[in-house]
Amino acid sequence: AMVLADYVGCYGLAHWELSMPALGDFTRFGSAEFAVRPFLAQDPERAMAYMYAWAKDENEHVRRLASEGCRPQLPWAMDLPAFKEDPSLILPVLETLVDDPSEYVRKSVANNLNAISKDHPDLVLDICERWIGDAGGPGASKTRDWIVKHACRTMLKAGNRRALLLFGF
Repeated sequence: AMVLADYVGCYGLAHWELSMPALGDFTRFGSAEFAVRPFLAQDPERAMAYMYAWAKDENEHVRRLASEGCRPQLPWAMDLPAFKEDPSLILPVLETLVDDPSEYVRKSVANNLNAISKDHPDLVLDICERWIGDAGGPGASKTRDWIVKHACRTMLKAGNRRALLLFGF
């Protein structure tokens, strides 16, 4: 299935109405996170409309594609400079998925926020503080605590004071 997704990513940009639903289907059998990136680069708003819908899909692999596909930086994949500069289109997807029942999806949410933190640390800390607060404070939700800590891992390693304070250091 990854070969099919790769084909669509290479040759499907002129056929959005066929290509994007195909990527949503293919990701159920092998991730399309690399193949969706040319679509995000070509027309971010149009591609994110699919991501918003996929974030509500019943299949965890499709929901993960919604988060993983739009990460500004993804190992072994092309960067998305528009999302590195302004990650605002990504945030509604992450907000939708923060309490996803799948750990697989929640890990992707944390990884996406960690990628965003490299260019927008204060934005990520604002989100993380709110998510912890919405959950009832530190320790009230193990899944939220884990997502926030995983999202802040680069800032924690760098000694970011605000990130350290968030975790009581």
